[in-house]
Amino acid sequence: MKPEDRITIIHCANIYPLIFCFTGILVAFSIQSLVGDLYGKESSASSWCISTAFMFPVLCTTLYWAFVNQAIFRLCRIVYATHKWLQHFWLYIIIPPIEFILSCALLSPLLFWHDIVYLPQEYFCYVPYTNILGILWVILNAYGNPLLILLFSYLRITI
Repeated sequence: MKPEDRITIIHCANIYPLIFCFTGILVAFSIQSLVGDLYGKESSASSWCISTAFMFPVLCTTLYWAFVNQAIFRLCRIVYATHKWLQHFWLYIIIPPIEFILSCALLSPLLFWHDIVYLPQEYFCYVPYTNILGILWVILNAYGNPLLILLFSYLRITI
């Protein structure tokens, strides 16, 4: 097996569990909404509800950073082919846990600002759309930063 193939397998082993967990939380939110709509069962802002709502943007952020890893690997393989240490197998094994920790750290202000609340109309916990600071923080960290790096990486590859 070529080293590039091993790194591709590492990327897949990182991305697919993230998608699975992200989808699991999304399904749980949908089930809570359906049960709440059908039976009027309200929950509360328990620590489980808040931690699940916190993990949702964390997993989304980590998933986007996994795509950034793929782009950076392609960038290093195509543009910086002489820098072999950037294509080392162990580098791509170490990066995903670090990204998860950094995603938790980047989104931790949501917990300190108490932005994650129980939404009684939706029947689950999350940052309300009326909380501009919290929503902007999630959008910029979960989508904005990774998408900008993806853009610049692929622009560097093509230009």
